[in-house]
Amino acid sequence: MASLDWVQGLCTPSIWSSCFFSTLGTVNVTTGVVLVAFNTGPLLVDCIHSLLSSRGADLRILVVDNGSSEDTAAVLAAGGLSDRLARYDVQPDNIDPGTVALWSLGVNHGFAGGVNHGLRSFMGMADVDYIWILNPDAVALPDTAAALETRARQLGSFGIIGGRVCYGADQNIIQSDGGRVNRWTGICSLLNNRKQADQTAFPDEGDVDFVFGAHMFVSKKFIQKVGYMPEEYFLYYEETDWCLRRGDDPELRLYLAPDAVVHHVGGASIGSKTTTQAVSPLSSYFMARSRMRFMRRYHPRALPFAFAYTAAKVVQLLVQRNPGAAMACLRGLLGLPVPSTLRAKIGTNTVNV
Repeated sequence: MASLDWVQGLCTPSIWSSCFFSTLGTVNVTTGVVLVAFNTGPLLVDCIHSLLSSRGADLRILVVDNGSSEDTAAVLAAGGLSDRLARYDVQPDNIDPGTVALWSLGVNHGFAGGVNHGLRSFMGMADVDYIWILNPDAVALPDTAAALETRARQLGSFGIIGGRVCYGADQNIIQSDGGRVNRWTGICSLLNNRKQADQTAFPDEGDVDFVFGAHMFVSKKFIQKVGYMPEEYFLYYEETDWCLRRGDDPELRLYLAPDAVVHHVGGASIGSKTTTQAVSPLSSYFMARSRMRFMRRYHPRALPFAFAYTAAKVVQLLVQRNPGAAMACLRGLLGLPVPSTLRAKIGTNTVNV
């Protein structure tokens, strides 16, 4: 009878489930990291050092330089990364562990265009299992990469996994735990924004419309089925549009990894509003223009409401004595070309704009 009890015990589902999940950490996987740099300066160095300090994860780091006016290679060398640096003028087809690959495009393709160059590179590498899109002005905690990989293995099938993004200056203040879109105004709201991290639980994954573009862990299946990040926005709304393209496909759902935390400076290249900074004309222009493009694609009947909201934003900026941002917002709302005063900030060698 004792031997029979032993056999019956082996058939207990909980035993096999426990054994399965206890071995998850032993499965070797590789994650490709895409960092799109545009005049990011020493912040990029801090980001890379944080990735190199990751525990329990096998990372392949690719910096896609999006036509920076600064010498990104020199910035990396000055930051103590010269021994790890491998420079490319064409798409890398392999990146060694511990190496920092720098692919210089020479042209500013916008955020999505830069990301897509990195995605295409890693999609061609059979040894890379997942792709992590991380802003170059973000710093990952030592266990963040491992937390993302562990969540991916537990899920098996997923579209994109997001983590917690906290502000770099106020590291206990949440910037984003994912986001939602207002179907009438097109406003993207960051979940748990400005709440205390140590006192705030993660939102329900069913409430998340999109994963914040500064910190996205993407499955190759998502890219194979949905395609690459849409490039028609240049800045803003590209990750929102991309996430919504998954539709109701159960294999492409959005998930969260509560232990995957990064600290994000925010707006390093374009002057987006942070906890202390005023909004810039550049970010105002592209936010307004991209919002209207997004609404035309997904909610055309609500365009009048989105237009009215953005027009009110113009007035608000004027009241706040920020006329440069107000006029830029108005031009974006009307779909007018990028003002010449802003061209210098994104580079004259720019495409997709």
